[in-house]
Amino acid sequence: MQIHEILNTKFMGKVFPMTRDPIVRLVCQRWEQLFNEIFKLSERQINRLESLDVEKQLKASLPRRCAKESYFSHCQKICKIVKRDLPYFDGNSLKLNVTSFYSGLDVVEDFLKDRAFCLFSESLRYDHPKFFSYVESSKGVRDLIVSYWKEQHKINGPRIEYIQLCLRNLTPDGDEILSLKNLETINFFSSPSVTIPSAAPSLTALKKIMIFNSPIKELPKGLTTLPKLKELEITKTHLQKIPKSISRLRSLVSADFSSNHLNSVPRELFSMTTLTLLNLVQNRITSLPAEINLPNLKVMDIKKNCLKVFPKHLESLTSLRRLLMAKNDIESIPKTISCCTALTELCLMQNKMTDLPPSISKLNNLTELWLSHNEIQDFPVAITGLTNLEILAINGNQIRQLPQELTLLKNLSILHVDNNKLKKFPVCLISLTQLACLTIDRNQISSIPDNITRLTQISWLDISENPITEISDSVLKFSNERKPY
Repeated sequence: MQIHEILNTKFMGKVFPMTRDPIVRLVCQRWEQLFNEIFKLSERQINRLESLDVEKQLKASLPRRCAKESYFSHCQKICKIVKRDLPYFDGNSLKLNVTSFYSGLDVVEDFLKDRAFCLFSESLRYDHPKFFSYVESSKGVRDLIVSYWKEQHKINGPRIEYIQLCLRNLTPDGDEILSLKNLETINFFSSPSVTIPSAAPSLTALKKIMIFNSPIKELPKGLTTLPKLKELEITKTHLQKIPKSISRLRSLVSADFSSNHLNSVPRELFSMTTLTLLNLVQNRITSLPAEINLPNLKVMDIKKNCLKVFPKHLESLTSLRRLLMAKNDIESIPKTISCCTALTELCLMQNKMTDLPPSISKLNNLTELWLSHNEIQDFPVAITGLTNLEILAINGNQIRQLPQELTLLKNLSILHVDNNKLKKFPVCLISLTQLACLTIDRNQISSIPDNITRLTQISWLDISENPITEISDSVLKFSNERKPY
């Protein structure tokens, strides 16, 4: 049976008689149209097709009322209706996700046997013993999800690149995955324990380890024996400590330790010269190593911690582009911040900042500066030297006036100065002709000048919750047309 025949008989035939929801019916129709276009492609064209953004095309073809977030809920309705009889598609690369293996086995078997379909990257959920033989016989399966099966079974699949272990672990010797020579990623998903098998170093293609929602308190033994590992994600666990042996991962470029129970981080982690991304979001870290040697680091995310002092030695961070440190207790940043010459985004929201060092004006590539909800009373004049700045958020402070030098920020398109103590509308803002968004609400402004209408690029203007007593009809109309709600 061909794919389109299965869709017509098993998929579309099941959905329409069982639902009266017009949006669900419309999604189904668009879905079928997309598939019909796929099946018209020749095998050569399919071979050239690397990724098909089904989600994007669906959103583009659906009316506005069922796009974005609501799109997913309607797709879930469809999946619930057909999940017992047919696998469904999700993701941006047309992946096959089998939700039930205790019914509709013949349908899934037909899917796996269809050569054209197997040219795509399928994702199989491995819940039924019968599907071991299906995966082994299929040359197209690349993504594998393993869960809820009691018997030990050696996993075979000539093209499997990704394996997700749901609520289970590997054996210490790792016999199950030993034959997966193309395996690139192992994802331990909600596993009660995590074992890096002794066979893992022999998997030469293995580049990424993911551990999510597991009660582990320390790194699994054997993890640092993977010298070719490039990505490590350990998130939402009970991890309390990163060992010094982390430095053995000499090829690591991405380290994600977000949402754990870390109180500190070793100096060795901040000396891994291959790292390009370091994520320590939502831990309990109180301080960082004094010495930092991360010359290739591009993103450092340390939001939602307990940092009070930022390290002074930043000379090595010459490649850093995004520095995100919101929701800490930082009172100041060192003047060596000027060494981060590649920085494009600096986020210091919800800290205890009172000022910025003058050296920050040397960050010529900075386009985004987030200083919301700090303790700033006087507008840091050094900001006016950031001539490439496009986004400035300094709302939620105690600022009483903006300097005239703000007119130097010719590229500024988004400015948030709401929830401050401004008594007069800053005249300097009229010169910022590129402004597309201005929020100046919740201040103490009593009048809005008529020349605000010169800001013709503004599409979002909020002047609400000010004690305004003087405003012309033209300005009122101008404001009402650009209300954020």
